[in-house]
Amino acid sequence: MSKRGKKLLRKHPRRHNCSNPPLPPGWVVVKTSGKLFKHGGTISTIKGYIEHPHLPGVVAYTFEEDDSYVAIHYCLRATEEEIIEAERCGLGALPPPGTCIHGVPPDKPCEDCV
Repeated sequence: MSKRGKKLLRKHPRRHNCSNPPLPPGWVVVKTSGKLFKHGGTISTIKGYIEHPHLPGVVAYTFEEDDSYVAIHYCLRATEEEIIEAERCGLGALPPPGTCIHGVPPDKPCEDCV
């Protein structure tokens, strides 16, 4: 394990035992810390998943807007208000075409749009 990984585990040992399932690609997320993503936005669209390079066994999201990755336990699904505010301020990413504002494809029900 890298030095950075060991430091993160000492700082937040319980967070790395996250049992939440990853959100599907296309959904929009925010960081729980409130920090900006690498591309400078407050929200980002999930592109896929990788194993975190510094934390073995921890899943991380990759994003459509840049080449960054963030452990899934540091991200939450963005609310409609967060997406609208980020777009208004120029700090966001639009959901993929053909999806609702939460990034859910039209053939799947969105809990927040119902």
